[in-house]
Amino acid sequence: MSSWGKLVRGAVLAAGAVVLVAGCSSGDAEPEASGPTSTSPTIAPEAPTAFDGCKLPESVMQSEGFLDRSTPTDQKGADGIRWTGCLWVVSNGYSANFATTNITVDMVRANKKWAVYQELTVDGRPALTYHDAAKTDMTTDCMMNVEMKGGSMEISIDNPPSGSKTGDTPACDVATRLAEQLVPTIPADA
Repeated sequence: MSSWGKLVRGAVLAAGAVVLVAGCSSGDAEPEASGPTSTSPTIAPEAPTAFDGCKLPESVMQSEGFLDRSTPTDQKGADGIRWTGCLWVVSNGYSANFATTNITVDMVRANKKWAVYQELTVDGRPALTYHDAAKTDMTTDCMMNVEMKGGSMEISIDNPPSGSKTGDTPACDVATRLAEQLVPTIPADA
C-alpha cells in the first residue's frame, strides 16, 4: 500500500470516528434546572493502554504474514475521541489497523451510521463487527471493537479483492481471526 493510500485510509478512519461520535448524542439536549443530566455517554479522557497495536506478538506476525514495519495511526478526534495504534500490511493481501480507543462497544452499537454485522464474545469480552450502514459488501471492509476498560480495542480491515492472498476472504472473518489471536494478550483487568 502506498503512503498516499495510508494517508487516505487514515483520513477515512478519522472521518468515520467523527460520524461515530456525532451519532452518539441526540443534539437535542437542553439544560434543566433540577440538576445535571447527560444525553451523551461518558467518555474516558484517553484510549486504554493495555494493548499496543504497534507491538504485535511474533506468532501473529508470522501466521498472518505482516510486513515487519508498521505505520503509527494515533489520532485525536472531535469531542475527545482518541486512538492509539498502528497500521500493518500483508503483501498481496489486506491491511489492518490495530488501535485502542476511548470509543466503547456500546457507543458503536448505538450509532445509527454503523450497521452491526455480528455481536460476539472474544476471550470473554463483548465484541462486535460492523461497517458503514450505506455499504452491503462485507468482503472488503470491516471494523471490530472489543470491550476494554475505558474504551475498546479497534481492528479495521481493508481487504481489496485484488489481494491474491486474502481477497476472497470476508473482511470480518479476518478481523475475527485477528481478535481471537490478540485479545488473549490483553490483561483480564484491562
